[in-house]
Amino acid sequence: VYGLGEKFSAVDRIGQNIGLWNCEGIGNTTWRAYKHIPFFISTRGYGVFVNETRPIQFWVGTREICKNIFAVEGDLIDYYFFLGTPGEVLEAYTDLTGKPAVPPKWSFGTWMSRISYITREQVMDTARKLREMRFPCDVIHIDTNWFETDWKCDWEFSRERFPDPAGMFRELGEMHFKASLWQASYVVDDLDIAREAREKGVLAENRGPFFFIIYPAHVIDISKPQAVRWYQEKLRALLELGASCIKVDFGEGIERHQVFQRYTGSEMHNLYALLYNRAVFEVTEETTGEGIIWARSAYAGSQRYPVHWSGDNSSTFQDLLCSLRGGLSLGLCGFTFWAQDCGGFTGTPTDKLYIRFTQLCILNSHIRYHGGGPRFREPWNYEPETQEIVRSLLELRYRLIPY
Repeated sequence: VYGLGEKFSAVDRIGQNIGLWNCEGIGNTTWRAYKHIPFFISTRGYGVFVNETRPIQFWVGTREICKNIFAVEGDLIDYYFFLGTPGEVLEAYTDLTGKPAVPPKWSFGTWMSRISYITREQVMDTARKLREMRFPCDVIHIDTNWFETDWKCDWEFSRERFPDPAGMFRELGEMHFKASLWQASYVVDDLDIAREAREKGVLAENRGPFFFIIYPAHVIDISKPQAVRWYQEKLRALLELGASCIKVDFGEGIERHQVFQRYTGSEMHNLYALLYNRAVFEVTEETTGEGIIWARSAYAGSQRYPVHWSGDNSSTFQDLLCSLRGGLSLGLCGFTFWAQDCGGFTGTPTDKLYIRFTQLCILNSHIRYHGGGPRFREPWNYEPETQEIVRSLLELRYRLIPY
């Protein structure tokens, strides 16, 4: 039995108890998962899609050894049964839930990132060094600290640290770089933009505590058309400035106590990821003419809005193997385009591990170096011999891109 989303355990689900409730993974080696998909394929020649957003529990050969049993938190179980080979089942399932869009060609090049470039000068120094040292790269990603305060997303550049962002994007474009920006759909309560959001009525109601990182916050109610439009206009302004892609981070943390216009918190918890992916993908495509996001959470149908990455993996060989399992499992749920943080998001990769990550990531659909310090993931932070090996591996990837 294969599928049920991006799971980091053995790819064959038999012997596993799996609850479909998206949550922050805290790595790629736990049972927690960012992307639960209520779809599986059996080598007995069939597949099943459970048409439900509320919590679902699967007991794959655990309650009864010879049975795959599942239960839905509700009074009705609605599911589709597909007959055929795995390929035929996947084809039928994605006929129903949607085929992946093909991302723009530049997105298949190398993405370079860290958590986080904190000034325009750091971004431009990285871009110049990549060109001077001949590391193939097409995208620079600016992560959590381009706002006035790190993590406090208000969709506005810090005037002191990122003066003239349009000029920065233009300068990057002259060097043949695209730019990607981090953000989240959680609005921190003490920001000025939170007051605007409350006045516009675009936030879900909290009937209990809700925090983004450590800050009290509210979630944008993406079940409301007017909230989607308000949110998309914030992103459109950034795309018109010159950004090419938006990082669709978080989206797994919807609480049962939250109240949305169209759904309860339980109904919205898994569904939120799909609506979040769609809102950002559609405004990006409308504004730039190219459909792409860089997303962490997902649900059934999110494959229509690539690309998705495996979340906060770690700099260990064990995590590398688990990330690979996650990508294979997600692929068996109809997701064509998938990546991971090359080098590992947390921890410090050795030169050997950095090379090994690169060897795997050049054969993922997309490749992005990303992680924290003190040894960031740019190649020049590693030994000269390692740099030569990584450069040659990236050149191999670029030779493969036309195929």
